[in-house]
Amino acid sequence: MKKFFPYVLFAAICVSTAACSESEPLQTVQPQEGAMDIKTQIQQEREQIRQLIGDAKASDPSQCRVLALGHKACGGPETYVAYSTEHTDEAELLKLAEHYKNAQQTMQKQERMYSDCAIVPEPKVGWVNGYCVLGADNVL
Repeated sequence: MKKFFPYVLFAAICVSTAACSESEPLQTVQPQEGAMDIKTQIQQEREQIRQLIGDAKASDPSQCRVLALGHKACGGPETYVAYSTEHTDEAELLKLAEHYKNAQQTMQKQERMYSDCAIVPEPKVGWVNGYCVLGADNVL
């Protein structure tokens, strides 16, 4: 029984602390009339990013880049995508990616979402048959 006492004590403290905490609930922001639903906005922005990147065709490996995309509730990007600077307006892509990330963060706060907190390592980008590709199975 002495072996389990520290664990029982710890569990009791955790339960009592959780029961006594008085944290204020997060306020949800109600969309204004005519405003786009945040989930719809996220889907549309993701599609815009996908269309802007296209097939990531490049005539040289130096034109291939990796973009961290989205946001996990614990922090860090949700995935990575490969794109080509030859056929993609990089400034527009980075602007869209930032909007997409911010929209995801807003939704995650509103819905009190959490993630697995796994770190998604940045993959290497490659040039295969004239296209920029990621070294892993991370796809948009």
